[in-house]
Amino acid sequence: MADLFYTVFHASLYASVAALVILLLKGVLKQRLNAQWHYLIWAIFVVKLLVPFGPESSFSLFNAMPEISRPATIDMVTPTAPQIDLPNIPQTPIEIGQPENISLSASQSKSVSSLASLLRYLPYIWAAGMLLFLFWLVGTYCLLRLKLKKHSIPAEKPMLQVLMNCKEQMGITKKIPLVVQTAVNTPSLFGIINPRILITPEMAKMTDDDLRYILMHELAHFKRKDLYVNYLLLFLQTMHWFNPLIWYCFKRMRDDMEVATDECVLSVLENTEHRAYGRTLLTMLERFHTPALAPRLLGMVDDKKNIERRIRMIKMADYFRARKTGVLLAGLLCLVLLSGMLLTNGLTANKTDAGIDNNGFQYNAEELLRQRTPYVGDNSKVSNLIGALPLAKYRQSLSLQTKETPYGVTVYYDFELSGLSKEDIDEILYYNAVVMFALIDNVDVIAFNAHGLGEVSYQFLRSELEQDFGKDLREFAENREEFLIFLDSLPKLPSGLKRAVTQAIKEQGAGYYRGEVLTAGHVILGKQSANGTVTVYTLASLGWFGFENDIFTIVSGSSGVPTVMTFSVDDQGQYRLLEYREAQDGGGYADSVREMFPRELWDKVLSPPPYPQLSAQQEAQAAQYLQEQGINAEISMNYVEKSLPEIDVQASNKLFSEMTKANPSLNKYPYWLGTRHIVEDGERFIYETAQAKADDGNDLIIFTKTDINGTVVEEMHYKIINSTPELTSLFNQSWLH
Repeated sequence: MADLFYTVFHASLYASVAALVILLLKGVLKQRLNAQWHYLIWAIFVVKLLVPFGPESSFSLFNAMPEISRPATIDMVTPTAPQIDLPNIPQTPIEIGQPENISLSASQSKSVSSLASLLRYLPYIWAAGMLLFLFWLVGTYCLLRLKLKKHSIPAEKPMLQVLMNCKEQMGITKKIPLVVQTAVNTPSLFGIINPRILITPEMAKMTDDDLRYILMHELAHFKRKDLYVNYLLLFLQTMHWFNPLIWYCFKRMRDDMEVATDECVLSVLENTEHRAYGRTLLTMLERFHTPALAPRLLGMVDDKKNIERRIRMIKMADYFRARKTGVLLAGLLCLVLLSGMLLTNGLTANKTDAGIDNNGFQYNAEELLRQRTPYVGDNSKVSNLIGALPLAKYRQSLSLQTKETPYGVTVYYDFELSGLSKEDIDEILYYNAVVMFALIDNVDVIAFNAHGLGEVSYQFLRSELEQDFGKDLREFAENREEFLIFLDSLPKLPSGLKRAVTQAIKEQGAGYYRGEVLTAGHVILGKQSANGTVTVYTLASLGWFGFENDIFTIVSGSSGVPTVMTFSVDDQGQYRLLEYREAQDGGGYADSVREMFPRELWDKVLSPPPYPQLSAQQEAQAAQYLQEQGINAEISMNYVEKSLPEIDVQASNKLFSEMTKANPSLNKYPYWLGTRHIVEDGERFIYETAQAKADDGNDLIIFTKTDINGTVVEEMHYKIINSTPELTSLFNQSWLH
């Protein structure tokens, strides 16, 4: 309900801006455009109501406007904040003490509470008004149909003959009944599927010419499809019942519709009949009026002000006809300019929102570091810290547990009016927890309770997140430079569903040649949720990174594999992998894709994978690993150029394959002339393969293992004699001890 209301609300605001521009333009042009173009310009307004968000453009008028966002719930704390509930903390049961609360004054709390309640109930107020208006429209329509059944008489033959002549003159072949009735006091076009023309008994006594003009006007409405436009306006009026500017614009649009309909009639009449048509309009104004409380019917009768305008436009018919080309060009120019200005969105780069950037996350390092505190009991610091994090405007209250360890923080949010998806919230709260652990030294548990998502609770333990990062999170906030690098890396880290998908991909890495760090990249093409499970359709990449010739690169893995994963989701928002399926290799590839993926995703899956996007994710993970290791090196997903030893194939096969069975340490040395890094028991070693000439002119392959300081740990020399490698020299540092 809230999503629909705020979509309509945004549409109404954007359309109101478009309406003001259109009204201003129409006021300037006034009698420089004919009736048809005045009416067509309103199409921009209607399209803006139906599709408020268009493509971004530097020409858009909305570049000059601030971005319209949903009203934020106010930071609010009740005098008795709920206690932290931490049922899933492992091993040590937690007895939660009396929480310390950060509260507003009573008058402020009451005012904020009233505003928050009003914002929460706005969607329901809108829905109630819409339903009442809709019931009124449907009710009056049905009541009118009943009245027409009771108070209608067949039209006389002369009147039917006049109608037939009018249809012929207007080029209409569809059967349109003519009904003489007393339910409606004006000539009108009524009906949805099979419209009919309504006239009164008094009109039947009018002259044939007057009757002809009346019928031609109603037939013109039918020919121009105005009936369907009118029903569309009624529908939009129902949706935007709260906006008086929309009502006024629809009134102006219907006025222009009547003038444009007159123009349509005049186009088939002789010039000498224009004055007589105008006199019929005046006669209708004097004799008949439209009922105030009835659904808007299309008819010839109008209010006095618009009748006067219609008479003026009738007098100018010859003027516009003589300037047809100029009017056409002016009208087209107006439509093109208005479309470019009003049917587009402002550039995203021009929009700023404190705390959120174009990627969805932005943390103010300076402000966050100012709130760093060693104690979770520092109410002011902790409150200000949470207020500086993304999603702060949806915070309702804060509770601190400081009586005994483990110390905890619980933040209560209301996301009912946020418009954010659960996946977005999962991700942002994960990052917020990481930042809080870095800046609050003694907090052990961080919990987020989220109203508006079905009362979802999130719990994060310092020990678990530090295991994810491989270090004490407080170390990231020891200095400004380190903290900036840390914050910059956050949007590149997986979390929530993305984190679960990344972990699932990594779990498939056991069967590959092992490097130093396992990375995963993925693009989620779609997902389906049902009965507590989520099925995710992805293109997945997996890769072990290791050093080859001093470049940190992929040493094994797969890329862009169509993969379907199914997870269960518990009440805490935690994902558990149930099934992992990859598309088949070879000839069965396309068939397996069609069997695994929904039809609407087939084209995406069978198109070339987005390798740059997948590589960027994996390179970011590799960069984070090197940063944690304190290593500055080139990272590349591309193949590293390698030079093979210049020995015959028989010797190479023996050295790098057969002889490794007797001497497994040979497997660690690169098969090319260059280096490879291997971490053994936490210590990094560099394995190098080199080639030289022995004193007797035979080729010599030299294997050298050194530590990070360049100290030789192991060295082996193999001389190639008659295509057979022979060990001629061996050194091992362990012999020195």
